[in-house]
Amino acid sequence: MARKKKTDVIVLDADESRNDFYQKDLASQGYSVTLVRSLAELKDTDIEGISGAVVATDTKDVASGVRILRRSAAGLGIVTLSPALEDKLVDEMSRAGADVSLGIDSPAKAIAKALAVAEQARSARVKAVELQEELNGVRSQMETVGLVDPLSGAYNDRFLDMRLAEEIQRGRRYRRALSVVVLDVDDYKRYCEVNGQRLAEFLTRQIAALLRWGTRPSDCVCRTEMDKFAVLLPETPLSGAISVAEKIRRSLEDLRFPGRGEESITCSVGVAELTEDIESGDKLLDAAESALSEAKMRGKNTVRW
Repeated sequence: MARKKKTDVIVLDADESRNDFYQKDLASQGYSVTLVRSLAELKDTDIEGISGAVVATDTKDVASGVRILRRSAAGLGIVTLSPALEDKLVDEMSRAGADVSLGIDSPAKAIAKALAVAEQARSARVKAVELQEELNGVRSQMETVGLVDPLSGAYNDRFLDMRLAEEIQRGRRYRRALSVVVLDVDDYKRYCEVNGQRLAEFLTRQIAALLRWGTRPSDCVCRTEMDKFAVLLPETPLSGAISVAEKIRRSLEDLRFPGRGEESITCSVGVAELTEDIESGDKLLDAAESALSEAKMRGKNTVRW
């Protein structure tokens, strides 16, 4: 018959008269026992590789020992042995982190079975944590997908509305400046018609990258329409937003994009700042859109506010 593989278990028990029980009877059930006599000794014991624990002392030390073990190894299977198993005591052990509670005179087979149950509970607990983390990751991805434009990688208009509401509330409360830049790619439809969808998508991604490069991490770059982007600039007054807009306009004008004749792309830009008479994010965007329309009427490739 194959020899049963021994599993390491740590035992906290101040009663030396039970040494033989742990070293012989519990060992006969397949456990290699490490005996610990006090809470101080338990704190200094390396429990790495330990699969289970038995805590058998007075009521106060049982709870303290369980808490020390649980803090050291969140997934450890723990069995407690107590002189009396009143409901109140069992509840206390469970709150401290024990998986199973038994009487102090329980036979080795009962303790071994309880350790196996505790090990199963530990595995289930670890699996539950892993599944919850995986679920949180999937949920986060779903939320992100719903707020990001898949082509450009910029946030979408849904996210812009949410962020605008938050920043307006914060700006009002703390009297902080807030500005919005709205830009529209000049002659975008003509570029698409001449160069095709693949290069048009490349252009969109490059503009989004340029906007992220030309703004701060705290700013919010969004694609709101096919050829239109909005940049939310927290704690930025109108003068600062105009400077950002001019930097973006010049950077785009200086680039050359693939196409017939290595084309130069320009944009028209509208800028608006949150003021007392602007009550909502929609009104702030409307103000920036009005400035953008004026930029278009003035011959494109310009910034208005």
